Amino acid sequence: MTLLNCEHCGEELERNSIFCSKCGSKVEKSELKENISQKMDDTEQKNTNESLTKDTSKQTTLTKEKKISKFTPKLQLFIPLISFLVVATILTFFYFSEQSKNTSVLELQKSAEDAALEGQYDKAIEMLLEASELRPNYDVLAANLKEIERAKTYSSQIETIQSHYNNEDFDKADKNITNLKEQLETESGPLYISLHELVIETEEVITIGKVKKEIESLTTVDALGSRLNVIETIDSDDVENVKLDILKMIVQITIDEASHQLTNNEFAEALNTVNKGLSYQSNDEELLQLKEKIEQEKLAFEEEKELEDIHNRTAAVELISLVAELDESGKVYFEGTLVSTATVPIYSLTVYYTLYDANGQYIMDSFVYVDPYTLEPGDEGSFSGVVEGINQDVTVEVYNVTWYFDE
Repeated sequence: MTLLNCEHCGEELERNSIFCSKCGSKVEKSELKENISQKMDDTEQKNTNESLTKDTSKQTTLTKEKKISKFTPKLQLFIPLISFLVVATILTFFYFSEQSKNTSVLELQKSAEDAALEGQYDKAIEMLLEASELRPNYDVLAANLKEIERAKTYSSQIETIQSHYNNEDFDKADKNITNLKEQLETESGPLYISLHELVIETEEVITIGKVKKEIESLTTVDALGSRLNVIETIDSDDVENVKLDILKMIVQITIDEASHQLTNNEFAEALNTVNKGLSYQSNDEELLQLKEKIEQEKLAFEEEKELEDIHNRTAAVELISLVAELDESGKVYFEGTLVSTATVPIYSLTVYYTLYDANGQYIMDSFVYVDPYTLEPGDEGSFSGVVEGINQDVTVEVYNVTWYFDE
């Protein structure tokens, strides 16, 4: 039985085979005939001499080299394909690896932003540093990190300010919160919204605490009113309590001051004081009652003053004594005493008198001045006079006294 070989891979072929069982190449009829012929030639050559055998060996060697050279182009086709597959695999792995890194970076960035918005700055910074290790050249991460670090610094300042507040060092807390507000004026974005709100809230708390401490030493309505204006726009439970304390102090100071003025009959001043207090507490029952009392006493005082004025004008003095004496030379000596019943000082008192004879006939009239010049309410004054050439018993009568007083 004659065996044939595949010209592509050299595999022996079964008789009448159409395809090679090893490489799958189709066996052409021409090739089959050639192979059969070649086999027959090889058989005949075996019976020849050694020289022919050697030539046949050489020919066989050439045939094998030819087979190898025919196999090489097939192998060259597979090498690029394998290289492509290897490179594609590496690129695919690199792509998905980079995608995984990107996903991790974005997740860390988002988590850091959320943590920062909740005020967890250390946690946010830790996440951004972890993301930066995965993507060292990602500028957005660096920018986010700087922004959160600034926010952390601002937050630390607020904590320091709150510490000053807790120690009742309101001046230092107030100064620091003012500086922080100026720094935050250039900051914007979601990260700073809560910080801006916290600064405003802290400033209000400091203002309330400062006012609460200040009012302890205030003693005037105007000073308390100015402190009330400072906290008027603040809306919180704490500020409402401070407002109530201030209003109570205003009412009490108003009552004390107006009552003192009322005691001194300073009705206009007392009413002004009460009205000022009512401008802060318009419905305060104590102030309203005090105002009514002032108005009533003012009216009574005015009525009394009117009567008093009439008295001071018409009956400010009372004659206490008057004596007259005729001496041997015919002169009449008289002297008298009077007292001031006025409610105010009176001065320049003049006593007018008349002389009557024993039959009651008018002889003359004249006047003398009272000493001292000014009489305070309740003071006594004296007067005296001499009339010559009378030579008879007379009666001296005081018919009028005049005086002056300042209205």
